[in-house]
Amino acid sequence: MDRDPARKKHSVVVPFERHRRPSAATRLRRIFMLLSRRMFWTRALVASLAPTLALVHGHWLAISFEQHELLHESLSLALVLMGAFGRIWASLYVAGRKNTALVQEGPYSLCRHPLYFFSLIGFAGLLIAANSVIATLAAGALFLALYPGTIAREEKHLARLFGEEFRRYRETTPLLIPKPSLYRSGETISIFPRSVAKAIFENAWWIVAWQLVNTIEDMHLLRIITPLVELRGAWL
Repeated sequence: MDRDPARKKHSVVVPFERHRRPSAATRLRRIFMLLSRRMFWTRALVASLAPTLALVHGHWLAISFEQHELLHESLSLALVLMGAFGRIWASLYVAGRKNTALVQEGPYSLCRHPLYFFSLIGFAGLLIAANSVIATLAAGALFLALYPGTIAREEKHLARLFGEEFRRYRETTPLLIPKPSLYRSGETISIFPRSVAKAIFENAWWIVAWQLVNTIEDMHLLRIITPLVELRGAWL
């Protein structure tokens, strides 16, 4: 028991405050922020391939890749790796500078949204690996439904942040398809070790997705998985 009146006089009582649950508006705002992130939609788009491939089986190429397995796997893996490493390349240029500087060098000198371009390359590799008409149509529909709006919102955001600088950049640089003749880059760039680790971790799942797609396709061929719907014929 403290008998010092001076200490008692100057003591501070901190009231206990019960942790409050976030309001409905706060929860909705957090959900909206999650849904607005490009990586959420990119992963959701790829994740949608797995159940589609498991339930529906059908080739979209006139010549089945079963006869050219090495070509099939090499081409699809090359595109997936190009997409993954391209996204890492673009991420390193923008890391630590987002919303503070308008990046116009490296991959961002080729087009305004290189992350989306390399995502498309990666998707192409996964769809070639899947060799499924349903997966191709589903991925195409989801991409058209989700990405154009996301890109438009990002364009408006950049215009608000950088004004005339972004307008000049928009006039000289393509939106999505790179133009190699525009490439420029400084001799050095600042790279943060944490950004490198984050970029590698965020894009390693492309390789996992490619392996998953190939595993599902092999399970179909071995009749380990029986699809609910099987499509046959030439789709070229």
